[in-house]
Amino acid sequence: SLVSLTSCVSANRRGPAALRVHRLLALGLIEFALLNGINAYNLVAEARRVPALLSMGWTVHPLGLPTPFEGEELQALQVRIEEDTLDRVRRRVRVWHPVLQMREEKKWAA
Repeated sequence: SLVSLTSCVSANRRGPAALRVHRLLALGLIEFALLNGINAYNLVAEARRVPALLSMGWTVHPLGLPTPFEGEELQALQVRIEEDTLDRVRRRVRVWHPVLQMREEKKWAA
């Protein structure tokens, strides 16, 4: 199963608080995927961010070449959710606890 991500974070936020939000969002996306049988996310990001995604532990596959848009090079990407993705990213960001809380006895987390 595949899910498309759009507009999850603002590129204008910087600093330690923004970095923590990005890390928690990444963990939440992985936890959500594992709970719901999602094995990949598609997204569009600045091409310059691909090395950061790779260094966090994501498996990233380009879906096309970078394309100029409003002064940035944007690229369609697919990040794969593999059996060890959560462990890889947890080690990198040093957050060991689950970030999602279950509302009910359902697969969907909130």
